[in-house]
Amino acid sequence: MEDTDKMKPFVGKRIHVRASLVRYGRERGRSNKPTVLLTCITAQGREVILDHAWLSETRPFVEAGVEPGDRISLNALVVQKLTGYKGSHVGSLCNAKWRLSYNLAKPRNIKRLHNRERRIEYAEDKETNSRRQRENRWSV
Repeated sequence: MEDTDKMKPFVGKRIHVRASLVRYGRERGRSNKPTVLLTCITAQGREVILDHAWLSETRPFVEAGVEPGDRISLNALVVQKLTGYKGSHVGSLCNAKWRLSYNLAKPRNIKRLHNRERRIEYAEDKETNSRRQRENRWSV
């Protein structure tokens, strides 16, 4: 069974998942929206259903106060998406390598399950800097 097959039964449904928050980032391109990388995503206490997912950093992430290294729980909607090259070159349309993929969207009820694991990679100055950036992101 492939990883994508594990997500099929949940498409269009809101499910409760647990995941590890790895890092914050930003989308490429014009939007440059803040994002969150989640890994080891398990659904309702089962085996891993998704190895990683990039989600938009919505206000619930900020309000929950989660940081890289935290294990979190959240409710999210499972959505389908097409991945692969979607360029405008006419010749590429015939040889397109599109595939159906799954992702999580619209996260709600985010809670920290375990405190952040101290890792050698996270120096104290990096943590302070990333926390300051997140706080400034929502100040208007």
